[in-house]
Amino acid sequence: MIDKHDYAFATGDRNNGGQEGLSARDYIAVQAMNGLCVNAGRNSLKIEEPETIAKIAYEIADALIKQSQEE
Repeated sequence: MIDKHDYAFATGDRNNGGQEGLSARDYIAVQAMNGLCVNAGRNSLKIEEPETIAKIAYEIADALIKQSQEE
């Protein structure tokens, strides 16, 4: 189960010199944004505005997190 407060690539407790890394939500959004940018304008979405791409990427991340919590 993924929680949006989990961290990707965490290196330990921040209080003990570790780094938290990206949140799981941010990491998933980055991956979604990559796919959206590669295919921008090539599919039925016709996404061109960066703000729209970012919004959709986070919607995808939120949907994935929600789905993982239901299983």
